[in-house]
This record gives sequence, structure tokens and C-alpha cells, in this order.
Amino acid sequence: MKTFRSNEVLGLPVLIIGKGENAGEVKDLIFDFAEKRLSALVLKSSMLSSAKAVLFDDIVTIGKDGVCVKSRESLVRAKNLVQENAVCGAQLRNSKVFCEKGKELGILGELIISHSDGRIFEIEISRGVLADISEGFLVLSGSCIKSGGKDFILLERGSEEEASQTGGAKELLQAVLSSGAKVASSANTMLLSQEARFALGKNSGMTIKDDKGDIMVVKGQKIEEEHIVRAKNEGKLHEFALAAGLSSVKNRWSVLKGEK
Repeated sequence: MKTFRSNEVLGLPVLIIGKGENAGEVKDLIFDFAEKRLSALVLKSSMLSSAKAVLFDDIVTIGKDGVCVKSRESLVRAKNLVQENAVCGAQLRNSKVFCEKGKELGILGELIISHSDGRIFEIEISRGVLADISEGFLVLSGSCIKSGGKDFILLERGSEEEASQTGGAKELLQAVLSSGAKVASSANTMLLSQEARFALGKNSGMTIKDDKGDIMVVKGQKIEEEHIVRAKNEGKLHEFALAAGLSSVKNRWSVLKGEK
């Protein structure tokens, strides 16, 4: 099944096919947890009241570099889409994930979405920076979602027992030790991919420079795909993963302080 990650569409231009017109960039996503699917994309706007959105059912294609819609009639007022079961992606940041037993599984990391119908195909759960890099994210089927909102996401009872992992450094190290040097190169490539996946879309917790002293990303800046590409070329993916982790720790600490 062809899927995409929820953060991959942020910043993409929304292209109106019939007009040859760029309607704006994707600012946020709206999810309907009752239906367990992505219902709309919200466009950037200077005023919330005039923000536009496009329903997922009116999207022709979601590509690597843009989102194509049928016509300008596909654009609706984002304000009109706010319903009981509608939750914006921005509201889901740092949302806790629980199972029906009342056990906290971690923090929402990413939603994996089906291209064909917008269904939430998988949910990735972060258990902390060190665990994410070492063990990988927890991955569960989107069908396990029972409900979701701005405060937490609830999974069906027993769903945590069906969780898999994306594969972290520990799994790769075991592969190297058991299979020898031939696998080492492949394992290292997988580890770098894991680090890139972890860093992408997060804010950098520090300024990173290349070996020549040129700035690659500044503290607080969102780590984009072009940063990841340059980091791979410069051999700096480890630093980017650590910077993303540092930012996550600071954000989590701020949330905890706010709860007290």
C-alpha cells in the first residue's frame, strides 16, 4: 500500500489543476479520529478566520513536491471543518498515547496515512530520545485507535501487544555481531536512515556547522529534508539526531513544567 508520513505534506504547495494556480502552502492537517482518517489539509493564511482548507476527497494526488486539487471550488473555509471529532495536527504534538488499560505507551511521533483513502495506516509512538535511537519507535496499526483528541490518543485494549518496532541501533548492532562485516555497511546505512527519520521535522536544539565552519542549521530551526541531505553528504547525521533529541527533551521538560 502506498503511504505518506503526516509531516511530509507540511509546506507543500497546493496546486489547482484547472487554473494552473498555486493556492498556497499546507500549514496543518485535520484528522477525524472517529473515522480514523485524514479529512483535510489546511493552507497558510495571515488570518485564522479566512484560512482555507481542501478536503482529502477533493485531492487528486499528493506528490513529493506538491498537492494537486481539482479546482478552486475544492477550497473551503477551514473554520467550517471544526467538528466534534476533528483534531488539527498541531494539537497532536506531544500528545500522550494510552491503551484502554490506562497504561501510557509514549508520545505520538508520526501518523502514516494511506494515499488511496486518507486512512491512518499506522501510528508511530516515541518512548523518549534514547529509546527511539536505541530501540526504534513503537509501530501499531491505525485500526487500533479507539479515540483521539488534543490531550491524548487512546488505543484499543490489548493493541500494545501487537506493536512492532522500526528498528533502532541495538537491533542493527545485533545484526552486525551475528552476520559479520558484510552486513556492517548495510546496518550502518539503516542506522543513518533511522537517525534521519528521527531528526526530520523536529527543531534543532543547537547550531550545527560543517567541517569548514559553515552553518548547516541554527538553534531552533526546523530540520527540513534539504538539511538531512546535506547532513548525509557532510557526515553529520549523528549530530542532527542529537540536536533533534535535545530539542525534544527541552520541549518535553517545558510540557512537564506546565503540568505542575
